[in-house]
Amino acid sequence: ELIQNADDAGATEVKFLLDTTEYGTTSLLTQSVSKYQGAALYCYNDSVFNDDDWESIQSVQQSVKKKDPLRTGRFGLGFVSVYHITDMPSIMSADRIVFFDPFENRFQIGDPGREVQLGRPLLTDFNHQFLPFTEVLDV
Repeated sequence: ELIQNADDAGATEVKFLLDTTEYGTTSLLTQSVSKYQGAALYCYNDSVFNDDDWESIQSVQQSVKKKDPLRTGRFGLGFVSVYHITDMPSIMSADRIVFFDPFENRFQIGDPGREVQLGRPLLTDFNHQFLPFTEVLDV
């Protein structure tokens, strides 16, 4: 699924990394995500999400790709498979990151995820939350 999404986005490079580092838990967006500061599987590709990509990844069975027969992800079901292999999928592209919480048990009821704009004050104020990204991905 992650390779198919990269292909749909026009990526020319895809890399996977298993990071077994345990990161700190004192400066997080919310303490309810502290148990997810451990091992993680990263998937990198060299494309950047556009507005349609962000909308599509958050719309199960309502893919904006459905009218394009050349797009692998046109059915809008694939990213659901990611929920089966990860506790809290996150996507970082350009200047934003989204933490997905489809069962609404990490942030709060009625909040299926958290989108934040990346910037130095945020990266500093919530240092432990973003260490996995800044340390591994060199943001």
